[in-house]
Amino acid sequence: VIQGYVVADGKPALCIQTDQGITDGQIGLVVFRYTDQHPERLHIPAGTLILEALLNGFHCAANSPPK
Repeated sequence: VIQGYVVADGKPALCIQTDQGITDGQIGLVVFRYTDQHPERLHIPAGTLILEALLNGFHCAANSPPK
């Protein structure tokens, strides 16, 4: 499970804080929902698709690193 953030253009782009209540199941649901809403993306590699889903579902609100 990812804890922390991915930096894009010098700003945090992905915030997942499992120590603050986000569960593995919720992360899985975010990915499932993204693939359900974007079936045209199912041909791309799984790692890329999962990262897209996580970036879409867990973007950092204030573009600051998680605490």
